[in-house]
Amino acid sequence: MNLNSDDKIIQHKDSFDLYQWSRQVLGITGFFIGWTPFFRKKLNSQTHKMLLTFEQNYNAPQQGGSGPIT
Repeated sequence: MNLNSDDKIIQHKDSFDLYQWSRQVLGITGFFIGWTPFFRKKLNSQTHKMLLTFEQNYNAPQQGGSGPIT
């Protein structure tokens, strides 16, 4: 992480180990399938659907209002 003279972040890089996460979340199942392309594709597909649903609900007009300001 790099900071400027005001101690504000100017560059930051995250890393994520999907295999390690799958073992923590799914236990022995994650140990056996967490590294496979099948698991990665299935997880990506499910989370993409969840994101689309969230975006549709967030962007829908709110009752008594006109939705988010854009």
